[in-house]
Amino acid sequence: MNYAAAMAAEHARLEKARKRSMEAASLHGKEEEHVESAWEAVFQMGQQGDDEQEEARRRKAMRKAEKRKEKQSSAFANAGELTVYVSGIPRDIGWTAVQNLFARAGEVRRVKLYKDANGEHKGDGLVTFAKEAAVQAALARDDWQLFGEPLTVSPASFSEKPEGTPRSDWPRVVVLEQMFSVEEIGAAPDARAYISQLEEEAWLECVKFGRVECVRCFPADPQAVIVVRFADAAAADKCIASLHGRWFAERRVVASPYDGHKKRILPPEADEERISRLVAPPPAAAPPPDPSPPPAAPPPEEELSLPLGGYVKLLGLRAAELNGAVGVLRAWDGASGRYTVELRDGARLAVRRGNLLQLLDVRLEAGEAAAARGTIVEFDEASGMYAVELADGAAVAAAAGDVRLADGAVGTVQGLSGAPQYNGCLARVEAHDDAAGRYVVRLAEGKQLKIKRANLRA
Repeated sequence: MNYAAAMAAEHARLEKARKRSMEAASLHGKEEEHVESAWEAVFQMGQQGDDEQEEARRRKAMRKAEKRKEKQSSAFANAGELTVYVSGIPRDIGWTAVQNLFARAGEVRRVKLYKDANGEHKGDGLVTFAKEAAVQAALARDDWQLFGEPLTVSPASFSEKPEGTPRSDWPRVVVLEQMFSVEEIGAAPDARAYISQLEEEAWLECVKFGRVECVRCFPADPQAVIVVRFADAAAADKCIASLHGRWFAERRVVASPYDGHKKRILPPEADEERISRLVAPPPAAAPPPDPSPPPAAPPPEEELSLPLGGYVKLLGLRAAELNGAVGVLRAWDGASGRYTVELRDGARLAVRRGNLLQLLDVRLEAGEAAAARGTIVEFDEASGMYAVELADGAAVAAAAGDVRLADGAVGTVQGLSGAPQYNGCLARVEAHDDAAGRYVVRLAEGKQLKIKRANLRA
């Protein structure tokens, strides 16, 4: 029986006793008002006792609440010092797997996995250790993985929610999706170095559109996101217009403006180290011409090669398993006539020009897709046909004569019958004669030719 029920029963008992006393008083001739006054005093004392007990219980409850609050505040502060935030956790595992993993750093007191509105794991959570040394050990490692999935570990902060990117900065921030895959990062020997390489590749691509302040890869994001902040909105607009639908390492990039996503926040400060290292200095001003220059000597022969940093596909190799692989041109060795190609797994190969297809952006000049832009993805030597993938994902076959390379592109001259000595030479597109459907190209020795589009292979 609880307190309220007990007191109700006691009041009922006293009320019955009062009635009996009143009856007895009437039988013995006593004045009823005296008896009534006595019982009223009893009831008042009981009521006063009830009030005092209720007040005592209230004060006790308040003291307990204050102590509990102090204890929670203390635990909260300690949790901030002993807790790390972990993202990239596979969504189909429980907290025990996380606890067993981080026990390598020290004793784990608690694991909390965040859930969404449907009760499903969101892929991030908190790990609380027993000692600060375990926290430092967890933060010192950069190779945490769980079932092949790379994890990101950072100090937990409970003080306040992240403010996010200021809305005024949104117009100059670009989100690039499908720039990598979680599997690639998990398979990399050094995940952090691989992520840094991805960021710098994106930086070098984006700096073409304007000054870049910061680039950040989010390896745990299911959309494989790299976020770029420019110095101004105009550069961001150029980036989106140019990169959306483009191919990057065999993936079609989705470029869009930043929408305030709370888990894609860039640090507010600019990355000065990368700015100084990855942004090319402005070209030096040419010296004033000599008023009486000596007779000019013939210019030295210039060596022409495919642009380094461009993406290529391997073709016609004896190691058939490598054919179709995509890589990046890293170096050119004029002595051996080979290019160093770095594949996505980090392997490097020395490959001849004839075994490379440049994945160039082109414009189609004829057919149903005339005037459309796309990317070369295949070339058939026998038929002289390209496979071009358009921005909407559709692939079309196009004859080499119907594909226009951009000015500045470097290709291989082929199929010339009137000047066969130039077949196999590299040539750079200087201009395009729209009326004649021909390129004006420059060879390594400086000689210019006007050739059909079909006579220059990517």
